Amino acid sequence: MTADQGFLLVWSLFYLWQCCHWLRPGSFALIGDRGACRLRQPDPQFESRLGSPVVGRILPPFRALHSVTPCPISVDQDHVVAFQERCWSFHGRPRQSGRTLALDRIGKIEADGHRVKVDGEPFVEAADETAALDLVDLLGDLIDAPREERARLIEEALAGALDPDRVDRRLTEIEAEFGALRWRLYLLFAVGGLLLPLALLGAGAAGSWILLLPLLLLGNLLVVSRFVVAHARLHPELRAERLQRLVVMTLFVPETMRAHDYLTRFALSGCHALPVLARLAGADDAARQVGLILRDLRHPIPPIEDLGAAARRVVDFMRELETRLVLERADPELLARALALGAPADRHCPRCQAETGAAICDTCRLATVA
Repeated sequence: MTADQGFLLVWSLFYLWQCCHWLRPGSFALIGDRGACRLRQPDPQFESRLGSPVVGRILPPFRALHSVTPCPISVDQDHVVAFQERCWSFHGRPRQSGRTLALDRIGKIEADGHRVKVDGEPFVEAADETAALDLVDLLGDLIDAPREERARLIEEALAGALDPDRVDRRLTEIEAEFGALRWRLYLLFAVGGLLLPLALLGAGAAGSWILLLPLLLLGNLLVVSRFVVAHARLHPELRAERLQRLVVMTLFVPETMRAHDYLTRFALSGCHALPVLARLAGADDAARQVGLILRDLRHPIPPIEDLGAAARRVVDFMRELETRLVLERADPELLARALALGAPADRHCPRCQAETGAAICDTCRLATVA
């Protein structure tokens, strides 16, 4: 293998690595345009400390990638628990600490990256920095509010996450910024993904660098400059992450070639899966996934974690509240299709008690019984 071929191999591997996005168990991803996204479930066989990988679209035309992750806490008027009973994928939820804190005894709460710290100690990990900041705001509001007002605040927060108009507004913003970035990405990919390999395999680096280097730097500059503007508009609170991406993308072109993924993957943070599926996924994918969510609300997987009585009350409170709001606010046609896909349910799983017509439980991978 020549030096040029070795460089091209390393370049390609770096680019493919940037196409992988690591999701927490219990999450899923949607890749594509509004109303035509393809659903991607992370495979637990490839799970690592980073999560489970989902691969974005490798070649143009590039499409937005949206990750959808449940809120990692349960909360009621008195306590917050680092545990969430629901999961939004076939592969179960992540292992959680189940740590329980009384709201009235919390002193300082802050976000440190994607971690939420209480009184200086790590409490829970969110999927991204925006989700961590949202959790800090919610818990801060609950701590400051009198006890009789807290149930209303929790319901308003969950109702806001289920609001389809909120998802529509956010998608309009994402589409506008992604559209402005798209042609720059195609130009950079034409240089870094097509012209660069052809030149290295043909003339070699020595005979082509004088042409390739200016084109590569120009394409990189065009993408990075527009990415920073788009990121500031979509994620104004994430200044540290924006600065980090600016430095890395300036020095590392394969990451710049995936700028659209970094722009969109957490842009719907804080939105519930139901309105996201209703707006983004195809009809069949949306119905199947909503059916899974409804089944998980009715028959949650028994927790591995050792939850105490107080934590159990908080978890039950959240599940009952979410079930009621989902049935009240979800699209009736989508709910009807989801429920129709679940019938007939003449068998059940011996572990999670989920009703199904299949011989194998999708969640627990155990044989069902009649």
